[in-house]
Amino acid sequence: MIKKSIIFILLYSTTFLFGQKSKQLPTADEVLANAVQAFNGVHDLIVNIDVEVQMERMQIPNMNAIMYFKKPNKLHFVSQGFLFLPKEGIIWNPSILQERYTSASFVIDTIDGITHYKLLLVAKDESIHLQRLSVWISSNNWTVRKIESSPYEGRTLTLEFFYLLVQNNFWLPEKSIATFASTVKSQGGSDFIDMKKQALDNAQLPSMRSGTLTIIYSGYKVNTGIDDSVFEQKKK
Repeated sequence: MIKKSIIFILLYSTTFLFGQKSKQLPTADEVLANAVQAFNGVHDLIVNIDVEVQMERMQIPNMNAIMYFKKPNKLHFVSQGFLFLPKEGIIWNPSILQERYTSASFVIDTIDGITHYKLLLVAKDESIHLQRLSVWISSNNWTVRKIESSPYEGRTLTLEFFYLLVQNNFWLPEKSIATFASTVKSQGGSDFIDMKKQALDNAQLPSMRSGTLTIIYSGYKVNTGIDDSVFEQKKK
């Protein structure tokens, strides 16, 4: 009886190990494609955002606004006052990453006890602001959990995203944190974009200071059919 038990355990262990080895890991391209697929169901959204900025040598009051998003990458903000935000870190549509970057490689990493695929992405065009990205994608729900880049020498940008399930169907950010670190002395100028002027596409971060920017998202409305006119700049 003991011998039979030992044989059974050995057979079970062998089968288990063989099954683990035979399970193929996805390629870097497949990981990014899965992230794109996970976001495919979101065509547009409206969400409230509350923004807190903690930046060296800058005093910026807390801000809030309503953000409108529509694929592929349309953004519009409605705010009672001025709303300053960095170009990066507002909302990341994985299809934009797939369109602008090539997957060079990936490794397995763990964040909060969850397996993530850490991808190295390289820009397809020299005109793209961030030429290299490290992107962590969750193996649980294929959301972009973290992004790191060095926009300029001596400066780093880290984006972290924390998610909630919206309408029992869509994993969307509940909170995002952008961390700016710099060992380069600031040359003056503004680190932020005045979204009132809709300068999102042309903005740069030439004088990045160290600090953090936290965005809290609430009250999501998904796929309401936002008209394109919402994103057209009003002529004065």
